[in-house]
Amino acid sequence: NIDTRLRKLRDGDYDAIVLAAAGLERLHTGARYTVPFTLDEIVPAAGQGALAVEVRVEDDLLAYELRAAVNDPLAERCVVCERAFLRALRAGCSAPVGVYADVTSRGLHLRAAYALEGAVICESIEAPGETLAQAAALGEALAQRVAARVPVAARQ
Repeated sequence: NIDTRLRKLRDGDYDAIVLAAAGLERLHTGARYTVPFTLDEIVPAAGQGALAVEVRVEDDLLAYELRAAVNDPLAERCVVCERAFLRALRAGCSAPVGVYADVTSRGLHLRAAYALEGAVICESIEAPGETLAQAAALGEALAQRVAARVPVAARQ
């Protein structure tokens, strides 16, 4: 899909395209001219750049060994925080919502953007978030803050 989009850009079918940097980096590809967006310009969708490995339910030992070998605990806390935000907001993959967690010297910093007709609600929050439960609670807290600012009609 990325190759097709880049080809169409090269062929002049597009004036510009927006692609996830993580996907381009993972495929070791890119366009001639790129301008990365800052988090103040575009807040990405939850879990962007994160990879997951799934195993069968009955493969507990394999799941444990894979987790021990490849899990990044900081990235996991960030993804747990972002997904908790979406779950609490009841936002699916087509919702006009971006959420991004990162680790700072003070803990987890979570920022979110919710697009409405003619406006964007932006909020952020920071807390220790040293455990997965704390990370999830942080996501839920920010979701409550954002939900309080979204008109009821826009949530349906």
